[in-house]
Amino acid sequence: MNRFKGLSLFLAVISLIFFVVSCSSQPSDGVLPLRDGVYLDKEHLTDEQKKELDSGLLTACSRNDNDYYEYWKTFFGKPKPDSLGKETRDSENSLLEKLTASESEPVIKTDKLSRFVNDSWGLNSLNRVKVTVTSGDEPVCGASVFAFDNYDVFEFAAATDATGTAYLFPQHSDGYFAIKGENGEFSEKYSFDEKNREFNVEIENATSVTDRNILQIMFVVDATLSMDKEIFFFKTRLDEITAKLAGDGIEVYCSFLFYRDTCDVEKLYYTGFYEVSTEEGLKELGDKISEQRAKGGGEDYPEAMDEALELAVQKDW
Repeated sequence: MNRFKGLSLFLAVISLIFFVVSCSSQPSDGVLPLRDGVYLDKEHLTDEQKKELDSGLLTACSRNDNDYYEYWKTFFGKPKPDSLGKETRDSENSLLEKLTASESEPVIKTDKLSRFVNDSWGLNSLNRVKVTVTSGDEPVCGASVFAFDNYDVFEFAAATDATGTAYLFPQHSDGYFAIKGENGEFSEKYSFDEKNREFNVEIENATSVTDRNILQIMFVVDATLSMDKEIFFFKTRLDEITAKLAGDGIEVYCSFLFYRDTCDVEKLYYTGFYEVSTEEGLKELGDKISEQRAKGGGEDYPEAMDEALELAVQKDW
């Protein structure tokens, strides 16, 4: 379980998390579009595009370090990847230089950072094995992938995402992985070592969880006093938000996890999942959200975002 928690924290650390399935993955004019002409980076918007931004529009973004894995490794003293363009290397590496060096002494030493990450997350983030599972030409979502050492001792498990990709972080550089089928049996073994750490696996007649027409979304929301307008937005426009997620024959389940400062009495509040594709479920979730108020915070105590994320991945998905 600790390995699952560590991986989830590794993949997403943002104040407000959306699992948005409708975002476009194709850039336009160097800017990543969010939906229907609304762009993620306001600094690059034209005046006409800025007019398209409705008041109260709720947006979100995330950065998956697995998509920038070579850059991630530079935080631990690994060579800077040549695949990055010069401008990208200069801008992104400036952050690394600020963290690891100063006129007097390093702010964060790479060996100390490595130990901190390993101890906090219970995994070695530099020991990644990437597995992509497909059936025919389609990615298989929700496949269970297990990693073992060469003595058949279990080390890590992960499920494939919507692209059919799973990331494993075993303790040892050498070992093997196998995919567990719906019948509970494992596939053939695929060996990995220090050089071979990315695999494409084809499975015949595999069933993807996307075929089950169930969508679960958890909103992890900062509920300190400064977020009053955002909380009000959820209360008044929950039906609009969920309507955009609905589709023919799709069961949509939503939950909310509110967090405040670590010192607050009501530090965390979890609603549970409700089927918002039904009027009854939507009303029950709305009633739960209505009980919440933006409060707490403001005294420079740290927010309990890390605790909220850890609790989120422990829930019944």
